[in-house]
Amino acid sequence: MTHTLETVQFVKESNNIEGIHRDPTEEELDQFDLFTERADVTVDNLVEFVSIYQPDAKLRDTVGDNVTVGRHRPMPGGPDVKDALQNLLDDMANLTPFQAHAAYELLHPFTDGNGRSGRALWYWHMVDSGKFVTLSFLHHYYYQALDNARVAGNAVGTAELMLQRDEAHNKQITELVDQLVESGKVKKC
Repeated sequence: MTHTLETVQFVKESNNIEGIHRDPTEEELDQFDLFTERADVTVDNLVEFVSIYQPDAKLRDTVGDNVTVGRHRPMPGGPDVKDALQNLLDDMANLTPFQAHAAYELLHPFTDGNGRSGRALWYWHMVDSGKFVTLSFLHHYYYQALDNARVAGNAVGTAELMLQRDEAHNKQITELVDQLVESGKVKKC
């Protein structure tokens, strides 16, 4: 299968964020293309994606499959994790790509591989929503935005800070701020 330069760069950067400093494998690229070209995403699609990117990882649908991410403790492992993930996927149309991605990362549905699968889900949702995706946006702001949303609960403040720091991304950030405010899920500071 032939892959676009955009796909190769995105997967490579997503791997780099996780400390995986190598070129993506053909299997990873094929899975990313398959995943991001889907009309809808299911729990099974995510399980399949993670099985390629993190073969030892599994869905945390068994009691005791608990994880800690820094100071964050996602919901305990068990059947509720799969149900929560299904609910998130069912509600995607009502969420911005950032909101859906932040919710996915806070849920942390897998024992490992949540970062790369979450970024693939974010990418899919951006494209599905008609948004453009740039590698530099992923590289520069990914963790800054997630950390701010997780710690301070203030995604709008993060977006405004990003506007001040990098004028090249004004259009994308402005759209994000507008969507977050219009959704009523966050208030402008």
